[in-house]
Amino acid sequence: GLMIPNNYWRGRGCPVCADSGFDKESPAIMYYLKVRASSNLILYKIGITNRTVTERFNLDDLDKIELIKTWSFDSGKGAFLEEKKIKDKYKEVQYKGTNVLQSGNTELFTLDILKLDTIR
Repeated sequence: GLMIPNNYWRGRGCPVCADSGFDKESPAIMYYLKVRASSNLILYKIGITNRTVTERFNLDDLDKIELIKTWSFDSGKGAFLEEKKIKDKYKEVQYKGTNVLQSGNTELFTLDILKLDTIR
């Protein structure tokens, strides 16, 4: 597509626009995180990135998250579609409170939706 250079330059390195810098043509991972929002609030996050989870989040956010699982995709499009399917399926338990992370708060859930959290 002709939009590739535009997508490439828009939002690279800016934490707020990092998600819009997602490239559906490049390899990607989908990740599932446990997020300790506070001492009594645990959330779960699904997300996609062309980078690693460590590169995707800033240090403040990294303090709050534990990586539960990642899935690799040859193309970002596959990761994008899988993430969308999961977000649609579990939207009734989507977290609606105040922002917990620098970005990506719309992919937070109040339950362990994928039932993968064996980290206690």
